[in-house]
Amino acid sequence: MFVAASGAASAADILAGNYSVTGFTTSSTCTFTGTPQKGGVSNSTVVYPGAGKAGMILANPATTKTSSAGSGATQVCVAASAVPAAGLNGATLNFNCYNDTESGPAKSVLAKLTAHFKVGASHSTQIRTVEVTTTITSPISCKFTSDGTYSHN
Repeated sequence: MFVAASGAASAADILAGNYSVTGFTTSSTCTFTGTPQKGGVSNSTVVYPGAGKAGMILANPATTKTSSAGSGATQVCVAASAVPAAGLNGATLNFNCYNDTESGPAKSVLAKLTAHFKVGASHSTQIRTVEVTTTITSPISCKFTSDGTYSHN
């Protein structure tokens, strides 16, 4: 007799929707100012369209503690293709990133990156642990890994 395991949900994917992400950079080969450094804290927003769908977005504040009033900025990375039909776990996606400001959308690409996702199962469909290994390909070249908690909004 086969008995289905109860408790932890599958790690194959996350629910479609918006996510608040809190994470840490766990490794980094990046040496330029403003790039992720090991031990750095990150607060991000992820818009996940669902398996097989286009429109995934990664966003994080580009405004710093030393920025002046009215200089708010957000780095918005838009996936260049759809999420694979199998979902986010194990997926590798290319992103074009922009530095959007209070004045409006950026006129050109700030950076290009490739991100590989590993989704961890959870006892809640609303929470996932996600490891993202990112390679920045332009205008610099470096690689960093972030471990974060994705909280479905």
